[in-house]
Amino acid sequence: MSPVGVSDAPSAVAEGFVLVGRASRFPGKFFATVDHERLIDRAVGSLTRAGLRVRIVSLADGIPSPPAPVLSDRYGRGPLGGVRTILEDRPGPFVLAGADMPWIDATAIRSLLRRYRPGRSVVPVHPDATLEVLHAVYDLPRDRVATCWTAGRALKDLVRELANEGMVDLVPVRELPRRTFADVNTPADLARDGAPPG
Repeated sequence: MSPVGVSDAPSAVAEGFVLVGRASRFPGKFFATVDHERLIDRAVGSLTRAGLRVRIVSLADGIPSPPAPVLSDRYGRGPLGGVRTILEDRPGPFVLAGADMPWIDATAIRSLLRRYRPGRSVVPVHPDATLEVLHAVYDLPRDRVATCWTAGRALKDLVRELANEGMVDLVPVRELPRRTFADVNTPADLARDGAPPG
């Protein structure tokens, strides 16, 4: 039997997007490697193994040998710009993941997908209320996204606002493998001895 709020039915979410930003703190990090595989390739592969059709939404100027079709981020200014670009390209729910998260667990993504209900987003949350906005399932009102972006706010601000309105299911991170949230912000992060413990 599934946990409360978790369905065994096939997910209505069919598409996932891997977000590539400007990576100013670590230029070129998305093309750095872990176990001889580029970070961007690992992220795309994880979403593919979760059963999704995957595209890349990117601010970067050209991606060498992209592992999936690329959608150019028309808005920028953080993940919310990527989300606005996605919703203008196609309506409906989707998974969003960061290209700098090389240890994404496909089973964790499938767990979030099983929790999805139409019209609601599913976002992991830490005990200190930090949101994992780049490891989530989104079903967002396009007008709210545009308004939030125009106001100069962030994706996490919109998620919190919608959560207060009962439109986001927050999933405690303890219910998912810890390694799935690890990201790469500096070259030192690549020196880890394999994936962080789950």
